[in-house]
Amino acid sequence: PHILYVTDIFWSGFHLFFSHWLLANIVFNYFMAAFTKPGNPPQNVQEVVSICKKCISPKPPRTHHCTVCGTCILKMDHHCPWLNNCVGFYNHRYFFQFVFYMWFGTVYASVAGYDVFKQHFFGNKELIVPSFFLPINIAHHIWTSNSEYQTTANATVPVSFGVTVNNKILPTSEADYEVKATLEDQFLHNAIILQFLLCTGVAVALGLLAIWHARLISRGQTSIEQHINNKERARLKKKNRVFKNPYDFGVIKNWKLFLGIDKNRSFIRHILFPSTHDPNGNGIT
Repeated sequence: PHILYVTDIFWSGFHLFFSHWLLANIVFNYFMAAFTKPGNPPQNVQEVVSICKKCISPKPPRTHHCTVCGTCILKMDHHCPWLNNCVGFYNHRYFFQFVFYMWFGTVYASVAGYDVFKQHFFGNKELIVPSFFLPINIAHHIWTSNSEYQTTANATVPVSFGVTVNNKILPTSEADYEVKATLEDQFLHNAIILQFLLCTGVAVALGLLAIWHARLISRGQTSIEQHINNKERARLKKKNRVFKNPYDFGVIKNWKLFLGIDKNRSFIRHILFPSTHDPNGNGIT
C-alpha cells in the first residue's frame, strides 16, 4: 500500500520553486564548467616566470601545463574527468558552484524524502535508535522476531475477522489469499530506497570535496599550489623562515576575487542565480 503525504499549498509551492532553483543552478554551472575554456596564456606576456618545456610558450605565474589537454592553463587547479575539461581561471567558479549546488541538492533530496524512505524501508518496525543507524535496527528486529516466534509457537493464534487492503475490508477467507504488489509498486518502492541511499552517499562525498576547495579558496591557492606551497613552507622552515603566500589577501577578499564580486555585481544576482560574468583580473598577475 502507498502512503499519501498531504501538505498545504505553501509547502507545495516552496518545494516547487526551491527544487527548480537548485536544478537550474546545477545544470547551468555544470554546462559552463564543462564547455568554458579555462584560459591559456598569450604569447606576449610582460611578466614571465619561465618557458614551458612541453609546449614551448611563455609560462606566467600560477600557470601549469596539463598533460591531458596538451597546453598550459592559467591558474590551473586540476583536470576534471567528470567535466572532460581543465579547471582553470575562467571556469573555476563554475566548477565550485556546481559542486556546492549539487551537494545542496543531494542534502535537500535526502531530507525531503526521509519520511517516505523510512516508511518504505522499515515499514511499521520498531526503531530503537534513529533509522540512520541501520545495522542496529536490523539486529534489533531479528532478535525481537525470533523472540516473538518462540513465545507464540505454542500459543493460540487469535482469529482475524478482516484485513484492510487498498481501503477495502476483506473477509478472512479473501484476506488469506496472497496480495501481490504490481510492477509499478515494486519499481516505486525500489526507486525511493535507491534515491535516498544514493543521495545520502553522494552528499557525504561532495560535502568533503566542497570543504576541501572552500579551504583552498579561503587561503588564496589552487590544488596544485597547495602541494607547491607545502613543499616551500617545509623548505623555509628548515631555515627558520616563514612562508608567505603572495596571493592570499584574506578570507573575504579571496572569496570576492574568486567569485568575481565587485561594486557592480551582487552576491544575490550573480552567485545565487546563474550568471556568466568573468572573474576579476586576467589570470596572469
